Amino acid sequence: MDTFTVVAGFLRFVGEVLADLAAKTLAEIDIDLLSLKRTTLAEKLDDFTGDLSTTVKQEKGRVEQDMISRGLGNTTIRLGKLASIDEQAATDTERATREYNRAIKEIALLERKVREQNDTGFKKIVRYFRRLFEA
Repeated sequence: MDTFTVVAGFLRFVGEVLADLAAKTLAEIDIDLLSLKRTTLAEKLDDFTGDLSTTVKQEKGRVEQDMISRGLGNTTIRLGKLASIDEQAATDTERATREYNRAIKEIALLERKVREQNDTGFKKIVRYFRRLFEA
């Protein structure tokens, strides 16, 4: 498995979670569902970091073997290729973390909307006046 496959799998999963939530109306969404989605995303991010780490180690091993078999075991070319793998992994990790954070923010926004929808009329009036006097 290469790093592209690992990253693509995680990003696809995040997209599917958000698409699933977007397909539902606010009446169909409850707080427990959002909590479950948030937990699932966190677990998937942990799995992603572990898989990426394993994949990076495997790629480095392949590059090392390739360089040694070509007689370039002690050259800067080898070091450059290994550094490139690390840089790509760091970029992929940053991209995945950014998407994870964006998804968590979208879930938090949905949670706020669900809570507001489920509030009683009295709570809505109190919140309206609080906002009015705070501004």
